[in-house]
Amino acid sequence: MRPGWMLRRLAAMSPAEVLHRLREAGLRRGARRLEGWERHRGPALPVPCAPALAALPAAAPPALAAAIASAAQATLTRPFEALGRRWPDTGPKTETGTETDTDTDTDTDTDTDTEAEAEAEAEAEAEAEAEAEAGAGASPFPAGLWSLDPVSGRHWPQDWCFAIDHRHAPGFGDVKYVWEVNRLQMLPGLAAHHARSGAPEALAGLEAALESWHAANPPWRGLAWSSGIELGLRVISLGLVALWSGAALSPRSSACLREILSAHLFWLERFPSRFSSANNHRVAETAGLVTLGTLWPALPGAAQAATRAHAELCTELMRQILPDGTPAEQSPSYGAFTVELGLFVHRLRPLPGPVRARLDAFARFIAAADLPLPALGDDDEGRVITLGVPEPGPEHAAAVAACAALLAPGDALSADRNPPPAPAPALPAAMRAACSARSAGRGASHVPDPGRPADAPRAALLAPGDALSADRNPPPAPAPAFPAATHAACSARSAGRGASHVPDPGRPAGTGNCGPRPGGREAGSRRAGRGAAAGAQEATPGAAGAFRALLLGGPGRTLPAPVPGLRVFPDGGLSLLRHGRIGLSFDHGPLGYLSIAAHGHADALSLTLSVDGAAVIVDPGTWLYHSGGAWRDWLRGTPAHNTLSIAGGNQSRIAGPFNWGARARSRLVFHRADPPELIGETDAWMRRHGCLHRRRIRVTRSGLEIRDSLPGARAGLAVSLTFQLAPDCRVTLGPDAAAPSARVWRAGSALCDIAFAPGALRAPCGAEGPGGGWVSPRFGQLAPAPRLVWTGVSGADVHTRLSLC
Repeated sequence: MRPGWMLRRLAAMSPAEVLHRLREAGLRRGARRLEGWERHRGPALPVPCAPALAALPAAAPPALAAAIASAAQATLTRPFEALGRRWPDTGPKTETGTETDTDTDTDTDTDTDTEAEAEAEAEAEAEAEAEAEAGAGASPFPAGLWSLDPVSGRHWPQDWCFAIDHRHAPGFGDVKYVWEVNRLQMLPGLAAHHARSGAPEALAGLEAALESWHAANPPWRGLAWSSGIELGLRVISLGLVALWSGAALSPRSSACLREILSAHLFWLERFPSRFSSANNHRVAETAGLVTLGTLWPALPGAAQAATRAHAELCTELMRQILPDGTPAEQSPSYGAFTVELGLFVHRLRPLPGPVRARLDAFARFIAAADLPLPALGDDDEGRVITLGVPEPGPEHAAAVAACAALLAPGDALSADRNPPPAPAPALPAAMRAACSARSAGRGASHVPDPGRPADAPRAALLAPGDALSADRNPPPAPAPAFPAATHAACSARSAGRGASHVPDPGRPAGTGNCGPRPGGREAGSRRAGRGAAAGAQEATPGAAGAFRALLLGGPGRTLPAPVPGLRVFPDGGLSLLRHGRIGLSFDHGPLGYLSIAAHGHADALSLTLSVDGAAVIVDPGTWLYHSGGAWRDWLRGTPAHNTLSIAGGNQSRIAGPFNWGARARSRLVFHRADPPELIGETDAWMRRHGCLHRRRIRVTRSGLEIRDSLPGARAGLAVSLTFQLAPDCRVTLGPDAAAPSARVWRAGSALCDIAFAPGALRAPCGAEGPGGGWVSPRFGQLAPAPRLVWTGVSGADVHTRLSLC
């Protein structure tokens, strides 16, 4: 563990958390004396008794039954696949094996695509195919599978789990890959197939997996034991295996299962994620403990642990899903993951009404956010229930939301559920002076109502055909006031300042055309992805969602289509607009959750845009976590997002792959539904440049008008605006350098024209390094995508006009 990382992490801790970490360190030292399976042996556990869940595989409709059988066959006959990666299915490669995508040094530059590199990758893929053929008939779960890094072909050390520095591990791919296979989420599909068909090969596969994992992962050796979230998810997988196939397991496999469960109970109880780590990790840990105590109450201590964990899980769900349904972690993907954990627990041990209503609020948020759903914050494709087949993030969130909507009592969404905002107090003087000219003739200005909505359960059943009210905006939460000194400084700097603006004379040549590359590679290299998964598993589209719905109680349910209009989510700080052909999201919320804001991105006042239901201006995505290096920092930094940046800086200070230092604060200062208009501001640049950033978005007859201003800024600051386009778009730049403009295309059809203020405009796409025009459409993948970048200097407001074609 590097000293710099440790110091930055300590800086984010309260005194109480520091004491907790010291105690935890002592418990870790003591646990080294408790290695091995011996203390976890005991009498065989009864087969879990949960009749409703146990009967579900037999209730699968024909299409889902076929998908389950297909997934089971793939689990038994093909290498494991996850996150766009295909695992080698035979023994370890040499320590100097294939090249990795690891970039743990943030100063490391990206690779350059060359013909030789492409040939080497093709050879590596051919070797993988040959290995797969040679390994036909071998166990689908060899002992080396559980420690194998599929990126490098190397094995992670099987040392004391807390001594393995997975955060800084040159030569290895992201630790997320080895954690993914150890979640055992390929086994429930295999067990469901066995329960339906009695297939002996399915049972043999389950027994092989249990015994192989048991042999390869003695307590507390290897990365499988290093993070509580992994243990919690693994327990859920094993719970479904035991429900559906436990009675048929051999005595040896049953003994392995008993020891694994006992060790998981001990470890989850001993090392809870607390304080700044109590995000979705704690939800997964408590869900695992509830599963243990509910399905195996005879396991010593499990029943009592489940009771405590259930109460804590309910508390965490109320914290991590905000009253308006938005996720506190500022990531729809992590929100869906958290809600899915809650839904699974509800099938085992019912959640109280207020918690069910909170999950239903998440369903209503997702229903309103179908723009398509913006990929805000981190997304590592975390799932609780899966068939081991690809499932896009928006599809996962919608499937989870459809299940969550069934939890609430059955009243339809009422037309007056979201009343219009109440009148609000006047803006502070400095803000009023800055905004009044823009608001003239537009109607009364207002800030969000200072009264926060009561945290009372609001039941809603989102069934097909439910009509959502056209007047959906709840009373906004209070806008956090910036300090008086902030407004005074901005007012003083802004007063009497002329509208001078000095365009940047530099303008790149060329049109910046960019589009999808034929034969593009994915998942593995920083450029576009080495070692793409070969022979991807076939599955019915939506099979994973259907399997999840079968378990969580929502088969056949879909969310209603969102209605046109503006919807403001004040707790999460997100506004969503559907107007004609346009779908828009506007982020004016906090950076993230808890003191480290682990999964947040520095994207204050950023927007995403869809036209005719297809994404055009997009969030840049996630890429990788611990091994992401410079790319990790770039993709969660401000210049990568669709907002304004000063001098290429970040709104908040990065302090580690999952840690932020100084944080920007943002708020919505004005919104109006008809005609649609939004004004937000952030103090991100106050500390370094003495100014606010205010963004106004207004719907016009032809499209959108975006106005960015910097109240309080001194003249001459280098300013840039970014509009990151989707990978399937291309762009042509206008010929007039004095009036920069761009036209955005998709599949040969013009989508929109964007006119910028005087300045320089460029459109890199797939160029070398971060900032060269790349997005991460899913974890572990990079794809070339045009990035429109306007640069100029501070002075007058920056006007950008987008006109639909």
